[in-house]
Amino acid sequence: MMGHQRQEDDDVEGREWDAQFNSRLEGDIAVAQKKLAMWKRLAIVTTALFFLDCAAVVPFLYGHSLHDHWEQIGKNLVRLAMALLLVCLFCSGTAFNFWNYIRGSKRIQRM
Repeated sequence: MMGHQRQEDDDVEGREWDAQFNSRLEGDIAVAQKKLAMWKRLAIVTTALFFLDCAAVVPFLYGHSLHDHWEQIGKNLVRLAMALLLVCLFCSGTAFNFWNYIRGSKRIQRM
């Protein structure tokens, strides 16, 4: 009889622990989803800025109308594009990490 009661107590404690774990996991997922939305927006904005900057370099290349201003403006646009590429990669990588965390957390929650 004693072993049966102990097993029931363990089952109750296990269910309580599971409920606490699931509620905490749901809260963590909600926070991660908010952060994912923010990083996705930043990734989209920085990617758009990167491509716009790359397109802005074209008129300063050899054979185009603004090539005379390559030294003053064109080189700085290329430097800006290099910096934006790093920012774009960081934002996209961070968004991917949050997405992957949410996906993994939902898998754990389904178990």
